[in-house]
Amino acid sequence: MSAKRNGDLWDFTATITHEDKGWDDYVTAWRILDPSGREIGVREMHMPQDRSGTRTRSLSGVLIDGDIDFVEIEVRDSKLGWSEDRYKLRLR
Repeated sequence: MSAKRNGDLWDFTATITHEDKGWDDYVTAWRILDPSGREIGVREMHMPQDRSGTRTRSLSGVLIDGDIDFVEIEVRDSKLGWSEDRYKLRLR
């Protein structure tokens, strides 16, 4: 996971590992949460991968308040919904 400031906005890139098993079990999205848990950006994934493994996707133009030092990333899959596990990413 990485983040890069671009003026007043942020660009994020996430690499997610998941064994997609077709339309019934695949990563459907990842989202960015502020420290209070509010969603501030979401990157939808519209189809499963042809094979198991990792995929890297980006989300650009995310507005983040200047006083926020970190965000958390959460992944959703079509079978279990949003994961309870979160990845914490420091911005400054």
